[in-house]
Amino acid sequence: MKRSLSGLLLAVLATPLLSSGVAAYCTLGFWKTHREAWCTDTLQLGDVVYDQRELLAILYFDVRQNGLVSLAHQLIAAKLNVACDSADPTTCIEDADALIGSLVVPPLGFGYLTAATTSSLVDCLTAFNEAAGGELCLPTSVDRTSWGRVKATYR
Repeated sequence: MKRSLSGLLLAVLATPLLSSGVAAYCTLGFWKTHREAWCTDTLQLGDVVYDQRELLAILYFDVRQNGLVSLAHQLIAAKLNVACDSADPTTCIEDADALIGSLVVPPLGFGYLTAATTSSLVDCLTAFNEAAGGELCLPTSVDRTSWGRVKATYR
């Protein structure tokens, strides 16, 4: 069953704003699913400021071969890592902001960049976000070793 874009946006926009700190670099997937760990309610991507609900709408939006969306996904994670952990920002963050400029990221706007234009920055930001992923970025209720046993049980 496919979800409609409007239904997805309504679900994201109905989410309450929460914030607290987390002390480790975390991946895009962590930030996307742990909004309670966000230590800020807004982030600036390029020249445009987005609130947490708008940022979540961007994170849940499918890339659809739009390099701007892919870049925004990793840039959001990188900026959250810097804001929530006081990490030293990578130069990729400044370069990504400069490239985005005044473009408004879908689904909130119609900005577009080719994947070829953004791929090196996406790779740089991904490496930054995954460089020091800590235990605090993992769900505390999941034991990594138990998951393999669960999967093996049902094969």
